[in-house]
Order: sequence, then structure tokens, then C-alpha cells
Amino acid sequence: MTISVDDNESSKYWLSVLNERKNRGVKDVLVICADGLTGIKEAIAAAFPRAEYQRRIVHQGRNSLTVLHIFTVAKFQKGLPDF
Repeated sequence: MTISVDDNESSKYWLSVLNERKNRGVKDVLVICADGLTGIKEAIAAAFPRAEYQRRIVHQGRNSLTVLHIFTVAKFQKGLPDF
């Protein structure tokens, strides 16, 4: 685990974060679950090529609300689990 701060979230930044994990002894990663971060998929592929990327479901649900008609949103939200 780490807390890291930088000016932007580029693939270069995420690659440095993941490589830091490798330098601290992480040998392999099976799944990385994250928000839709800029460059994260490319960084994962470079640092841990066997790892699967999974976008957090809460963001998929929230993002899908932006394409629904205003009258449909309430019905759709009732079908979503509480996050």
C-alpha cells in the first residue's frame, strides 16, 4: 500500500508507482481494481503484464447515469446496489 501525490495522473506517473511496488518486493499482481485513471491500463501492462485491470463498478454505475434521460434515472438508481 502507498499514498502518493503528483501533479498529474499520467501513465508515466502510474508506472513509477507500480515500479515502486516491484522494487519493494511485489512479484506478481493478479487484479488491479481502480477508478478510470488516465494511463493506468498502460502502466499495468508495462509493470505487471499478467495483471487484470478492473474498473470500480461504482464508477461504471455512476457514469451510466449521465447518458440516461432525466425521467429514467430514478428507476435505474433503484436497481443499483448501495455503494
